Amino acid sequence: MLYSPDSDTWRAAAAAPDITDTVDHFAFDGGAVVLSEDAVHQYDADADDWSWTETGFPVVDGALMASGQVAFVGIDEGRSLSFGAADPVSGEYQRLPSQGIQEGPWDRAALVASEQNELWLVSARSESDRTYLHSLREGDEAWTLEYEDESQYLQASEGLGNPADTVLLIWDQGDLVSVRAGAIGIFDTETSTLSTYQADNDVAPCLLGGYTVLADTQLVSWSGPSCRSDAPLSYPAEGLSVELPN
Repeated sequence: MLYSPDSDTWRAAAAAPDITDTVDHFAFDGGAVVLSEDAVHQYDADADDWSWTETGFPVVDGALMASGQVAFVGIDEGRSLSFGAADPVSGEYQRLPSQGIQEGPWDRAALVASEQNELWLVSARSESDRTYLHSLREGDEAWTLEYEDESQYLQASEGLGNPADTVLLIWDQGDLVSVRAGAIGIFDTETSTLSTYQADNDVAPCLLGGYTVLADTQLVSWSGPSCRSDAPLSYPAEGLSVELPN
């Protein structure tokens, strides 16, 4: 269903294709883009129609760039990272370079985009607490290693299983903001410094990746479970907001 605030009415929308294994979704040109494990799906609200472009490899995360392209990262059978980008409107597809990324095996990866069409990748190897931060600027032929972190405040991707393991990784005016189980990491891309903060992990709701959004300068979570992965799940009606430092 589509809602028009001008007329205060709802209308039926074209049925979505059979989309499984959804990775991410974005508002796009009055419609929407849904990134699945194997395709970039675009809903055109004016035409009331769906189109899609195959990604060419299994995708684990993606980012909507200022250019309108959707960039995505995947982990292949050999546990190496693969990259691509697609234009949701034209269907134009291209592979992005993987040079500069160390050999795997990789277990987790997350991708965000800046206003300047820079891509920032956070990745982690299997059975390791260390995460790696790489950047790829427009026109670059190889990724640049920007930072290595062992604090566990700069996380790679959404975990599996308990909601307390989910991760939010977003771009905010030159900063990368990582949120997992009340742990907040803010990486300043200009100074290459990581600031870390810890919200109260004994309360619910908790700042969890799957339940938290960035609203202006505040992280807002509503009705999520507690931060403790071993605690019984509860979904209180209360919300929680955390003001990010300047």
